Amino acid sequence: MSDIQGLDTKYNLSQAELKKQCDDDLFLTLMQEIPNFDNAAPFFHLTVAEIDEIQNDQGKTQSKKRGMLEKWRNKNGSDATYLSIVHIFLRMNNRQLAEIVMQHVKELKQKEEKTTQTSKCSKCGSQDKALLLHSCSWSQSSSSQEYVHSKETPRAPLRTISLDGNKQRKDTQSVLDSSVSVVGDT
Repeated sequence: MSDIQGLDTKYNLSQAELKKQCDDDLFLTLMQEIPNFDNAAPFFHLTVAEIDEIQNDQGKTQSKKRGMLEKWRNKNGSDATYLSIVHIFLRMNNRQLAEIVMQHVKELKQKEEKTTQTSKCSKCGSQDKALLLHSCSWSQSSSSQEYVHSKETPRAPLRTISLDGNKQRKDTQSVLDSSVSVVGDT
């Protein structure tokens, strides 16, 4: 892996994860953390004209930092990766900013793993991405000794709701299924 001073090992991140293009959420965080636009801008390989343009177009310091990050990303396209911005911060001798990027990528990785995590049903062994949406029942086929697996549509959880002032415990689906009386023209 590229020399990023052991940060890849510390944060348990792969080359592929670090070679993804930087996202806007990271830029929002970095806007708050980059200490000085004037000192940081040259490290992003922006020309003097580009730096002047950002300074003239952007009023507040935070806007200048955002303009710098966006100009860098637009200029570098798919090469504006987490890895390349970590290198920039390490060249600036600002390991803290590099670690903020690494922590951001680690959190993205954890979020992605959580949403794509597969689990096995204890009854049938079926793997679903969201086991919460899985329910199953077993029935024995009369013509064979095999069990047949059928997935049922999950129902909404029970909630206490108020209908005409009476509190009743019903699931959301039964409320949706119940008939609604509409007052029409008479």
